[in-house]
Amino acid sequence: MHQVIFSNFEHIAEVMHTQSQKRFLWTPSAEPRRLLNNYLNILWSVHIAKFNELCEGLIESVNRRQFLLYGLIGRSLIEHAGTMRYYFKQRLQPTIDEAVKTGTVTSQQIHIIIEELDRFLRSGRFDWNAFLSGNFDQLSAEQNEDSATQRQVNILTCMQKWAKEMPSVMVLYDLFCDLVHPNIGSTLLVMQTWNNGAGFGGQDGQKVGQDIMVRTLAGLVGLFNDIQKYLNAMLLLQMPIEDDPKYAR
Repeated sequence: MHQVIFSNFEHIAEVMHTQSQKRFLWTPSAEPRRLLNNYLNILWSVHIAKFNELCEGLIESVNRRQFLLYGLIGRSLIEHAGTMRYYFKQRLQPTIDEAVKTGTVTSQQIHIIIEELDRFLRSGRFDWNAFLSGNFDQLSAEQNEDSATQRQVNILTCMQKWAKEMPSVMVLYDLFCDLVHPNIGSTLLVMQTWNNGAGFGGQDGQKVGQDIMVRTLAGLVGLFNDIQKYLNAMLLLQMPIEDDPKYAR
């Protein structure tokens, strides 16, 4: 059974790899519709790029029997899926529903959506401007008010919102969190068993992590139903632009 699941995951990885070959450039525009479409294109491509690397890394970790890496990659997949879902369901959907209800999209609604997409794309907890400019003294200082406006949504908030509709996703997330923390979960991933007992080190034992992988891989594969849904939403939200044949209706 797990061979079928792994085969399904390899198919997902192939799709992500194919889609990752499409290139988008950041070309901000003063025209709101073009700017909105550019944000959606960039968010789509950055997530495709991330999921492509995560899928390839997960397959490689399993093939090399490096199950601690499997745990790290699995948790990252869950967190990226949960955050993407949160922004579309909690932050964007109310504005979209309002526009659908009235049958028109106002400039204010476009502005609200762009602000949320910008937060989705650029928010974080680290001062990358200071780091990339070499201003390392600033990294030890407290964040100022301007940088706080782009602070990311707490991942636990994203997961709790998801769990209200699908409680099993929190079980999966808690499990993968335990697999990457310095505790019994991550210890099990590097444990091996032999005929005369269990322990660590060497290369000829049966990896306990392999059994954990077999028991959890189906949960990760199942996430891609939601992942693909919201990747598609990034393309479907593109707005028509009269002089651009790409968006002609």
